Amino acid sequence: MSLTNVFAKFSSLSTKKMIFIGAGAFALVAAAVIGIVMASSGYTATTMRLLKIEGAVTLENSKGETKPVIDNIRFQSGDALSTGTDGTVYAFDGETA
Repeated sequence: MSLTNVFAKFSSLSTKKMIFIGAGAFALVAAAVIGIVMASSGYTATTMRLLKIEGAVTLENSKGETKPVIDNIRFQSGDALSTGTDGTVYAFDGETA
């Protein structure tokens, strides 16, 4: 089937069918773009470093073990940081300042 035949068949469709086909094509393209953006914007850092801590701060690893928290400590993906009401943490991911 040539491209001319495709255009001829498309132009013979009713307006309602053309709108339906156009909306479907738009939704498909939009879904593809959103999927590509979401897949490429993942966070890639696997370790981070605590530059400075103030107040009550705790660090728990992925196994549930508590680690001592000191300035300049490195922590891994899956570790959980918790701060008390007076706690503040300054972290660095190794890529941005």
